[in-house]
Amino acid sequence: MTKLSKIQHNTVQVNQIVFLIGMPTAGKSSLCAPLGRRLSLPYHDLDNLIEQEVGCTISTYFSTFGEQSFRDLETQILTKIIEKKQPILLATGGGAPCFAANMDNMLASGIVIFLDPPIQHIIGRLHTGKRRRPLFDGIGSELFAQKVLTLYENRLPFYQRAHIRVRTIRNSSSYIAGLICAYLGAEEVAS
Repeated sequence: MTKLSKIQHNTVQVNQIVFLIGMPTAGKSSLCAPLGRRLSLPYHDLDNLIEQEVGCTISTYFSTFGEQSFRDLETQILTKIIEKKQPILLATGGGAPCFAANMDNMLASGIVIFLDPPIQHIIGRLHTGKRRRPLFDGIGSELFAQKVLTLYENRLPFYQRAHIRVRTIRNSSSYIAGLICAYLGAEEVAS
């Protein structure tokens, strides 16, 4: 079952930047293409844009230069996108809303959508995922779930400021994209 809940009652226009936020493995990158197509917006993944900028993977950059350098770079690229004021759909990294004034800037310049699957799903996906996640390097299995839960609890106050919160449980990206479009008034809901 998917539940959409509006956090703030703002007038929503789709001719602005739409940001997807949430924990790693929440589905931001997977949802980006189907939602972008349905909203007729160009779509990008912030992590991919960072990798193009630096010429290496996020993991490599993170381990070479550290988290603070990565967060500074992430903020610089996000700020450039916002300053362009061009309508796009942007899937952010999980930590992007939680550093500098990123969340304030996103809220002021577009629509922020928080993808929020159950924490047990996030833990399972992160634990079995093939993609290396720098924040979880070197953590043993016994501490892994607690580390993810603590990270979620620390980030939740930022995420909850989003205009829209989408709680998902095993729905397809296409289905979720349709719900979001209907909620934004960009499409009619098929009965």
